Amino acid sequence: MARTGEGLHVHAALRADGCSASISCSFRRPIIQALRAHRGYFDRTCRAWVVPLAQYRALLIQFERLDLGPERLMIKAIPDVVLRLTEHPDWQRQATQHQSFSATELLAITGTRLPRRLVHKMMPYQRAGVACAIERGGRVLWSDEMGLGKTVSSLATAAYYQAEWPLLVVCPSSLKLTWHHEICKWLQIDESAIGVVSSKKSPMNKLVTILSYDLARNLHEHLTSADFQVIIADESHYLKNGKAARTKALMPLLHKAKRVLLLSGTPALSRPIELYQQLHALAPRLFRSEVAFGIRYCNSQLTAFGWRHDGSCNQDELHCVLERLVMIRRVKAAVLTDLPPKTRQEVYVQADPAPLRALKAIMQKRKALERQLASLHGSQRAQGERALQALTTEAYGLTGEAKIKGCLRYLEDLMNHDGKLLIFAHHKTLLDELATFLCQRQLRHIRIDGSTPTHLRQQLCNSFQDDVLCRVAVLSITTAGTGLTLHAANTVVFAELYWNPGHLYQAEDRAHRVGQRHNVNVRYLLCPGTLDDVMWSQLQRKAKIVQRAMAGASTTQPKPEEPSNKRAHTNQAHGNKPRSQPDDDRCNEQHDHLDLAEQPDVLVVDEDSGDKENEASPPRHRQEPVTEAQEAPRSFEDFDDWTDAVAVAEAVEQRVGLPNPARKLTQSSPPAAVEASEFQIQAVCPLCTQSVLAAQLPLHVQSCEDVAWLEQ
Repeated sequence: MARTGEGLHVHAALRADGCSASISCSFRRPIIQALRAHRGYFDRTCRAWVVPLAQYRALLIQFERLDLGPERLMIKAIPDVVLRLTEHPDWQRQATQHQSFSATELLAITGTRLPRRLVHKMMPYQRAGVACAIERGGRVLWSDEMGLGKTVSSLATAAYYQAEWPLLVVCPSSLKLTWHHEICKWLQIDESAIGVVSSKKSPMNKLVTILSYDLARNLHEHLTSADFQVIIADESHYLKNGKAARTKALMPLLHKAKRVLLLSGTPALSRPIELYQQLHALAPRLFRSEVAFGIRYCNSQLTAFGWRHDGSCNQDELHCVLERLVMIRRVKAAVLTDLPPKTRQEVYVQADPAPLRALKAIMQKRKALERQLASLHGSQRAQGERALQALTTEAYGLTGEAKIKGCLRYLEDLMNHDGKLLIFAHHKTLLDELATFLCQRQLRHIRIDGSTPTHLRQQLCNSFQDDVLCRVAVLSITTAGTGLTLHAANTVVFAELYWNPGHLYQAEDRAHRVGQRHNVNVRYLLCPGTLDDVMWSQLQRKAKIVQRAMAGASTTQPKPEEPSNKRAHTNQAHGNKPRSQPDDDRCNEQHDHLDLAEQPDVLVVDEDSGDKENEASPPRHRQEPVTEAQEAPRSFEDFDDWTDAVAVAEAVEQRVGLPNPARKLTQSSPPAAVEASEFQIQAVCPLCTQSVLAAQLPLHVQSCEDVAWLEQ
């Protein structure tokens, strides 16, 4: 906590245990005395004071009464809605999802609503997940790790609510037939009662309708007229972008339905803000404002182009709220103790000189443009960012070409060992070269990419699983990275990287899942001097952020490690360590998550960029101040959202460049009008699009009854 202007900042956040608060503050004797008076102690691990939640409100009152002389105390408090959630009777109850249920115990809860055969076939942790989903009213974010059987668990939960059907299953187009097979297998529903939507003319009046995300954006009117009360959305991270047409088409259905099961092993692929749309779908009354969510948990910054939600903050608090409200999250290490471990390893390959020369020229232009962007503003900066994105995309393609020969030599070495392997790539050029190499050596293999017909993909998977002579699967990261079971292989090779760690996690776990009997070796082929250097370090930074939000602090605390000498190099790589690889804390073999040193941020090519549209204004609603005298609500849905007036006011003040932003604000006080008449800077209200003085913008936004994004 730093001192700014005439104010002393105090930052409070809920800890992962859900029963204490962490307080970051400067050393001032009155502040420290107040903390100790309320049973506070200093935690050297997180370098913050810890106060029992029962003492927190009294501590805030004492903070307000402190006499600090000319210095003012500026408090960023825990949102009042979060405090009220902690006072709910169900808050401290042990989470059902972490228990172990027998078939008899689950049948005692569900009665005759679930097929007995299904209940007895499920694992104990799967039964616990079903019980937890029922306990939470059938509106959950099911984010178990890949390979733990979310499909079966969600079908069992949906079957419990079969009286409220028809059921809608939304999934990637490559998984429609897989869902059709699983529904027939586990719920014993006749195929005539299941409709797989393939075009606008396909009927949607079946007992079960299976729809792809791609078709959902074109069937907005048909979906609105349908009455789906139970919805399963597989790979729900497809809804992460609120501007995407598919999100706009499906969000009204998710709000209207009584039961919504969102399934994703990686609900946030790279940033915590990607959770917001999924949380808004499950609890629209609780998670109302994306900006308020971003300010509290994404360290959102106000820029000339609106709000940027690229960061992260208060991740322990976010994890605590998610786990107790909507999220079901178990990891393999906790529930599958017999599952063999997964080891990650970096393998360096040598670049092909011809494409490497062209790539170096592109990389030099890219670095020069990055330096120029720091001095550009307005339309010139937007134009520069578009040019940087184009250079990054070009460099990404050339990196794949430069790695072709090195990847083929490494693949040839792997063919001398026993066992099956999966090899993932992204660009068609590299996939073609890999397939051609295998054909020339008459090695039996399968290939699944975007051009593979949907109805053939499962047949190819079955062939790979059952045929002992079929040793290699050549797979596209985006097409074959989800929904397929390929645990006959125990080696996974990534010939290329991808922008989001979530896609890589999904692809890894095609082999590391229930049924795997051997250790799984995951090898990332990296080429020094290419875009891999930038992408690899960026993937580590994103992985740390997402892991903290999903798993809490307990599983993401950095641990000291001995220097590793296990870096793998192919025969064609340089004997010494590549110059582009610094002596940092990289670890080549990771069992939990990618964990490398943080690096400067770079431009990310978003896979949903082609599906973005202008974002509609958020709904207007009346936000009443919460008082302690109000009666505790009956359910979590009765809470209002947590617009942080303090953070909004500070962001506006910093944007217009006020000389003295210090102001005594608390969570309950509204943003005060900025007295800066000499700054005649105009800003546009995002709700009514009216142009007002930036100094008056906080009060104007408050009068519009919500905070969305502010623009200079």
